[in-house]
Amino acid sequence: MKRTLFFLGAFALSFSGLQADELFLGKKNIFNKAMDSFGQSRVIQWCEKKLSSDAFVKVFFGAEPASPLFQEMGKDAQITLGISEDCHVPIYKMTLNLELFKEVGAFALPGFIIVNENRLNRASYGAQRAALFHEAVHIKYADSTASEFFVTFFLALGVAGSNKIIRDYNLFQTSLLARVATPFAVGMTSLILSGKFYGHYRERRADIEGCYATQCYVCVKEHAEHRRKIFEQEKNSLRHNGYLWAEDLLVIADELKRENRVCIYHSEIVKG
Repeated sequence: MKRTLFFLGAFALSFSGLQADELFLGKKNIFNKAMDSFGQSRVIQWCEKKLSSDAFVKVFFGAEPASPLFQEMGKDAQITLGISEDCHVPIYKMTLNLELFKEVGAFALPGFIIVNENRLNRASYGAQRAALFHEAVHIKYADSTASEFFVTFFLALGVAGSNKIIRDYNLFQTSLLARVATPFAVGMTSLILSGKFYGHYRERRADIEGCYATQCYVCVKEHAEHRRKIFEQEKNSLRHNGYLWAEDLLVIADELKRENRVCIYHSEIVKG
């Protein structure tokens, strides 16, 4: 009975931790710190490098080196976030499947940051810079690879936990199909839910940590204005995937403004 409760408790606590409420405004609880350490562990970082495929991004995305501006922004973001040089990734632009990714400005894959210049070129400097910082956070924590490990863990936990409950309580004694199908169904449900929750968690973390790392209230304010446009006016399909909305981004911008944090680009504009 105690072991059964342990399985259920671990399952519930892990999901509740993924809400990451304490992460907002840079306040990281034990769970957040553990997730950070997991993404930066040697195993995950090693797997991230092994999963990197230059051939894949070139064939599927027609990847080519991004414009000098985005190259500079991406490099600056990775340095600022403290990513070790051997883990830095190139910044590519996509030239294929643009219609499929028409709502996406940039995204991170193992070993690469891909920019949709057709879309991101329409954004302000601050929104562009914040987007590159956002993707660099994904690289810092190897989010693509970490998410695969995470959902696999919950798949195994769902199958093992439901199997144990069935055995401990002698459930479905008269139905072999139910005994086999139930763990499979629970496992798949765990996989889907954990993928959804981790997806929301990592986008929220990337928004928060990335915006603070810009150290510029104007960049974040411009990012908020861009986010308001694509979420509230254009109804971008990604708006419910865990990203911060304009009001939350403006809270971060206000905090950076109180600390007089401005990037070199915007410091000249503010002075002018």
